Amino acid sequence: MARRVLAVASLVVSSLVLGTAGGLYLYLTQSVASLRAHTAAVVRAAATLDVPVANHAAIALAIGYDHRAGIESAGPSRSDTLMLIRADPAAKAISLLSFPRDLIVPIYCGSSPSDRVGHVVATDRINAAYAICGPKGTVLTVRHLTGLPLNYVITVNFHGFKEVVDKLGGVWMDVDRRYYNKNTGLASNDYANINLQPGYQLLSGEQALDFVRFRHTDSDLYRLARQQEFVRAMKDQIAQRFSLTSLPSIVTTITHNIEVGEGGGAISGNQVISYALFAASLPGGHVFQDKIENVVCQNTCTASPADIAQAVEQFTNPDLQSSKLANAAALGTKIKQRTPPPSSVSVTVLNGSGVAGEAANVSYLLAQAGYQTTVPPNGQAANAPTQNYVHSVVYFDPAKPGARLAAHALQALLEPADIAALPDTQALTALDPG
Repeated sequence: MARRVLAVASLVVSSLVLGTAGGLYLYLTQSVASLRAHTAAVVRAAATLDVPVANHAAIALAIGYDHRAGIESAGPSRSDTLMLIRADPAAKAISLLSFPRDLIVPIYCGSSPSDRVGHVVATDRINAAYAICGPKGTVLTVRHLTGLPLNYVITVNFHGFKEVVDKLGGVWMDVDRRYYNKNTGLASNDYANINLQPGYQLLSGEQALDFVRFRHTDSDLYRLARQQEFVRAMKDQIAQRFSLTSLPSIVTTITHNIEVGEGGGAISGNQVISYALFAASLPGGHVFQDKIENVVCQNTCTASPADIAQAVEQFTNPDLQSSKLANAAALGTKIKQRTPPPSSVSVTVLNGSGVAGEAANVSYLLAQAGYQTTVPPNGQAANAPTQNYVHSVVYFDPAKPGARLAAHALQALLEPADIAALPDTQALTALDPG
């Protein structure tokens, strides 16, 4: 009798667990239907996306905007935040790349810059693409800027951002300094109100939004740093403070304020759950936050095609080795590494100085040092895409084991020299459009 009672109790408990899990799964998958692109603007943007390939890296463009009552009637909104998100199942890594909202770029609404009636300016701030022709314009503009395939577009209303933070109970952050402004309508303070003291503190949804959007006494670059800091803080805390009881209200808030468009079809509940599980199971240090270097901001921001191409390269080829080394350093452990001998390293030397014969001289000296030197394929001249390098750059193929260590060894021979991942064809084209 005792065994029968125990068996019945176990069956009841198992049924409840399975029923709860099944109900939760059904609730999540049905809720995802509300995330699918349904407004005309996001549907048009989704039609321009690239179809994601199973078990391959996928890239999403997240567009943060602010639609508030009484604001949009005065004119179209500009996107407030633009971020690329790349999930790579092979590398078990997620990469983030943010764009300054005031970055000057060619604006695309179709096949050519600003080819919409009434908008003939070829270049503008990158966030103007959203104002000119909605999320479709932002997708086309970012694709032309980076040369990357975009598989998803995610539009986020910042009202929902505040609600999600509040439903999570706020986010703890270390605020770096005093942030204060009271808008009285004067030219000197005609921007959003904010009142934050420095120090580690719990930010509400409103305070968090004020913090990540603030940029009026520094620049867009500082704002990007604040946004990335917030992403790190929220990621670290969400797993600790998430509960099944809070899930329904969080999901409802998200579905009311976010739309997701997918290339070639409508996103499914299984996809959303698989991406969530992928992000939750990432090893430590496998979330990479990249940025465009050497951005110059005054009233607007500018960046060279070379710096944009380099940021794209880092975004698509995250440095997993550096993550392992950083984790090892934090834990006080050592990783055994062996630099490949010169005889196993193949090197092609390109002239980027404009001095005739320089590539041949360096190639000869490296061969004397034991390196396997090769010439460019198909009889191409040994010239770099540009001829304005100040000092040497050692490019390596991150897909090949030991390539980074070999690059460091070459760097020591060629000082002063920099090290960078090998640009892909699109990045090289950006460096040398001709």
